[in-house]
Amino acid sequence: SYDRFREARNAWGALINCSRDLSRQVSVYASKSNKKERMARLLKALPVTLNFSLTTNGGHHAIRLNRPD
Repeated sequence: SYDRFREARNAWGALINCSRDLSRQVSVYASKSNKKERMARLLKALPVTLNFSLTTNGGHHAIRLNRPD
């Protein structure tokens, strides 16, 4: 079980590092500030959406949907 935890932790760390690299690249190469802001918002949403797709019940105990549908 420790090996699985370590693998997951390494994968999560790699994801965070790639997100930071992508954020840096966007801030350098994007010409308009609204594109930079949109990309930053999307990158911030990545861990939340990944959590929803990977958890068994499809969510997190602290995040509630406004509409059940």
